[in-house]
Amino acid sequence: MINEIQLHEGMIIIQDVDKHGTIVKEEVIYNRVMNDWLNEVITMLVGTSSNDYEMGYLAFGTSATSITDADTQLSAEVFRTPVVAINKIDVGRVQSTFFLADTEALFNIKEIGFFCGSAATGAANTGRMLSRILWNRDRTSGAAAINFTRIDTIGRK
Repeated sequence: MINEIQLHEGMIIIQDVDKHGTIVKEEVIYNRVMNDWLNEVITMLVGTSSNDYEMGYLAFGTSATSITDADTQLSAEVFRTPVVAINKIDVGRVQSTFFLADTEALFNIKEIGFFCGSAATGAANTGRMLSRILWNRDRTSGAAAINFTRIDTIGRK
């Protein structure tokens, strides 16, 4: 008997970078994915998938409203930055990278969302939300540039 668990894990590595490109702080946050993404995976097996989940944007907002599995937008989106690179890094693993310059998103960030699909643009509330996390960072003074690396793993445990 095969006894394995299938899972999807989203790991986000957040690195503050100084003016010389040196990483001065790093944190790792794990998140859960939204219902829309899980339903899309199921539709692949049924044969009705739109396959419209290419990573597009990282969005930032000002609301600390609790996350629910049914979320489709940030609660108070203010700023977006486009994906810089997407790379398959191993079997069942993909890495998406984003960059926030020291002059961007200068407000108190409380939520982050990853948006995908052909409808995702630089405009707020567009595209399909893959995941959302709560993250408190006041960027109103002395903001550092930030690298965001998202690693999605779909695998066995």
